[in-house]
Amino acid sequence: MSKTKDIARRRIDIQPVGSDQKIDVQFVKSGNLSSSIRNTYKTLDNDKRLKEMQEAVSNQYKNPVKVQKLSFQGLDNLEDSVVCNFSYQVNNEVAEIGSMQTFKINYQDVVASVDKFSAEERTYPIEYWNYEDADLYETVVKITAPEGKKFIEVPASENFSFKNLKYSLQYSLKTPTTLVVTRNFINDRPQQILPADYPSFKAFFEKIVKLEQKFIAYK
Repeated sequence: MSKTKDIARRRIDIQPVGSDQKIDVQFVKSGNLSSSIRNTYKTLDNDKRLKEMQEAVSNQYKNPVKVQKLSFQGLDNLEDSVVCNFSYQVNNEVAEIGSMQTFKINYQDVVASVDKFSAEERTYPIEYWNYEDADLYETVVKITAPEGKKFIEVPASENFSFKNLKYSLQYSLKTPTTLVVTRNFINDRPQQILPADYPSFKAFFEKIVKLEQKFIAYK
């Protein structure tokens, strides 16, 4: 029997309102990733679940966040996936530059971080499974510009890889007021990163982090 893949799928709808954002999220965690969600939320009542999610989302922002709705499917069974839907508002997340409004997308699931790979070189191989618990990340972000506004700055799409790590970030302007961003990250967790490959591996992660800091702008 083949092993269930550990997959994190997320759908994010962002609607800027003045300097704030209203955000609706659905995430599906499969395989071992569903276990951690069950361990965190299964035994909590609704109020404590909301408080737990409030803390989790707030930790991803510097600005004030208010989680308004939260529901789960699959917490109480042993199916391979858990589904969560929630809505929240984050204040002062949209910056104004002249006549433009701009912000960075919070993808929520972190696929690359350079914090653990700050050394310039390595003596021993990296066992990649020590740093990663998902086989696949799939994130689709739909952004709707406010009434009377349209997108004016859309970053270029990117698609690149390092060995068995594959990353893509695709921007699709469906209409002048609707932008869809699709991010995928596929990896081979059992692989080793040899010391000789470490500089290229580090550069790969640094490129992802830089790309995900780009701004979306409309006016």
